[in-house]
Amino acid sequence: MATPTLADTHIIPLDQIALPATTAAPPLDDLLKEALTKRVEIAQSRLNIESNKLNLVGIKSSLKPTLQAFAEATNNGLSGDLTALGAQVGATSLAGGYGTLLGQIARRNYPNYSAGFSLNIPLRNRAAQSDYVTSMLKCDRTN
Repeated sequence: MATPTLADTHIIPLDQIALPATTAAPPLDDLLKEALTKRVEIAQSRLNIESNKLNLVGIKSSLKPTLQAFAEATNNGLSGDLTALGAQVGATSLAGGYGTLLGQIARRNYPNYSAGFSLNIPLRNRAAQSDYVTSMLKCDRTN
């Protein structure tokens, strides 16, 4: 107390505290289970563990070879102003504007096809190996 007059003040309570005769407290095991289910930190830790496990699967797949394949079919249109060389050759079907171009695409006069594949074999990918081991250690530590 900062002042001596406040230290000498006598306080008289006006309300009475009513204490129950007996307290019906649930068993300690039930209280502990309820406390653990309501803790935000524990739920967050569970989410982090699941995230680490999913991350481990992704990193492990980056250590494996990959094969990608593709196929493509395109329709082309060839039209425009007719040159002297084109007239000599007789390429009059190429002369025209935007309408001729769209007609050639719709009729598939000049199709183009392509296909290929790509094989990627990781050799000594030390960064991915390091990430994999680090994630494994994190998962082992949290379990």
